[in-house]
Amino acid sequence: PSNLADWPPVNKGIAWASPIPNYDELLHGVTGLIDKDRLDEADERIAKTARQYGEDAMLLYLQGRIAQAKAKSEQARMLFVRARDLDPCPWRAMTDINDITRSFANSPGVAVADVEDAFTRAAVSGLVGFDLVADNCHPTLRGSAVGASAIAGRIHEASWLDGLTAAQEPAA
Repeated sequence: PSNLADWPPVNKGIAWASPIPNYDELLHGVTGLIDKDRLDEADERIAKTARQYGEDAMLLYLQGRIAQAKAKSEQARMLFVRARDLDPCPWRAMTDINDITRSFANSPGVAVADVEDAFTRAAVSGLVGFDLVADNCHPTLRGSAVGASAIAGRIHEASWLDGLTAAQEPAA
């Protein structure tokens, strides 16, 4: 799991690498429009830039913030995930990494706890943010509890502890 809603993709100091002219000014202007609740204007500015230059991780993230502000949680989640996956400095597990991990779930002797899914279900409107993840990927105390519960549930489903007697249980 990773912080989708409250942790933007890397964007500071990379304007030189962007094909978008005046990249930093564009981001600052769009962020200002969002902060002033001029969401449609901000969205149009992003859409116009995307039509001309293609997808950009930070602009997708800002579109996610706009969708979140408009209470369009599913759209916001999709945009935040796409932004994370396009992050030029990916410090968070991208969709492909999580999908590869999930692909082992049906292997013999393997039990995979889908902690990302558990975080999504625990998050407000399914948008994982600072309530569950303290930075880009490290869980808060609440996030740790959500993750531990998912793992314990998977261990129970896999019946790995069936047949353990009190004498065999590990010491606390």
